[in-house]
Amino acid sequence: MGVILSAERRRALATSLMLVGLEGNVPQWLAGLGPPLDGYTGWQDEFEKISANVQRLLAFAQDQSCVEVLEAALQASGGTDRAAAAAPTAAPALTHPLQPQAQDVVVTQAMKDDLAAAIKSFGGDPDVLKQLAQSALGDMVVVERVAWQKPIAEVAAKLVHEAEGEGTLWQLVAGLYRQRSTNTALNRFVRASYPMLYQDPVEGRTAVKWAVNGSIFDALMVARRTPMVDRQPVRQTLVDLFEHPDDAPTVLTIDGPPKSGKSYLSSLLEFLVDTGSRGHPQTAPRGSGQYRYALLRPVQRGRVLSVGDAAKELFSQLGWKSLLPVQTKADDGWAQEVIFEFRNQLALGNDIVWIVADRFWGFPQDLPIIDFIVGLAREATLMGGRRKLRLVLIDFPSEPLDRFIEDNAAQQAQFERLRIDWLTDADVRAYCTAFIGALGAAAPLKPEALFDKIKGQVDTGCSGAELQRSWCTALKTALTPYW
Repeated sequence: MGVILSAERRRALATSLMLVGLEGNVPQWLAGLGPPLDGYTGWQDEFEKISANVQRLLAFAQDQSCVEVLEAALQASGGTDRAAAAAPTAAPALTHPLQPQAQDVVVTQAMKDDLAAAIKSFGGDPDVLKQLAQSALGDMVVVERVAWQKPIAEVAAKLVHEAEGEGTLWQLVAGLYRQRSTNTALNRFVRASYPMLYQDPVEGRTAVKWAVNGSIFDALMVARRTPMVDRQPVRQTLVDLFEHPDDAPTVLTIDGPPKSGKSYLSSLLEFLVDTGSRGHPQTAPRGSGQYRYALLRPVQRGRVLSVGDAAKELFSQLGWKSLLPVQTKADDGWAQEVIFEFRNQLALGNDIVWIVADRFWGFPQDLPIIDFIVGLAREATLMGGRRKLRLVLIDFPSEPLDRFIEDNAAQQAQFERLRIDWLTDADVRAYCTAFIGALGAAAPLKPEALFDKIKGQVDTGCSGAELQRSWCTALKTALTPYW
């Protein structure tokens, strides 16, 4: 019979596991805990799934009656003498610099008001806000106390109040920041009130390492400790988008097999846009405008979405929420009104709008959303504001775009199609050479030695997505000492 956990004990475990998920390699950590935890395979290494990961792992530990082992290992990873002495295993330690610092922040009413204001800037879609909060907190205790259908100002204030009451306000901040790190208001709040959580995309210790030549486009690691193994000609296309905007394609499609790293490219693009917004000379906007960035990626994969979800998310992230037309028509007619208003906003200013759409489709009845995205492609290629818009589509079906190009005599040069494939030995070897070169005289080993260290941790007996995951895990493990 499984162990029954009190609500307080469950929250404490969930909080610690969230930190492990944020800061460590969970499958590798579990492998050192002994049976049955070393055989657990339910952890999915994707940031947006961390809440579900935590709940699944807790359910497994309860069912297998190994909660005490998990609890002791979590205490040991926090570094306390008492817990380390009590730990029954020799699991590799995981350090969590965020936990003691963020938890010790003294919360003032002004801070709570600023955080609520930042949450308001996410937009007013209650389902999106609820999913963001649940993912950030890892359980439903606080989430279930919020009346999500009330006005956004009340929702934000209530969420902050309840999280503070549960002692999980720092966790709410860390989780929201993980999911909305490009939100200007949240970025400003975190930098001022929770500086230990802040990751500067240019100067932060964990944010970026550059190649020997110092080009920001050759970033080897970006925010959230994501190694960026080189994928040409993707990087060259990004260089063109920033440095030669008048000649570069305005619609970029990226496809390839599952888990090959397509979504991680949005991390690189987000990093480049953010550095440009901060005035980096290589990525700053050409002209008087600023960058606006929107990432259309479902918080929960597989959820059936409407064109309204896409439009609301887009306008909210771009800061145009109040300008979204009221829907008085069927979806297709209303979507056209949204596109017209989008065109108006492009024409009114000089800002450059970046839109990354990452599998905001792929379910039955997704045609209205696909048509909406094609409408954005029209704005990016045929309309007057096309030089103010950059559209990046990940795993977007090719047929609608092919039909659009044929029907409208659109120039192929305005579209670029890139394919990302599985990592190879050559890809990782080149990355190791660049990485060691970036460390310079401080490098403790040669590039080939780093490659051998990484390759030695890869399960070469698997293939496809499993092999890709093994490469990624080995990379993160080997590079951890340098972060």
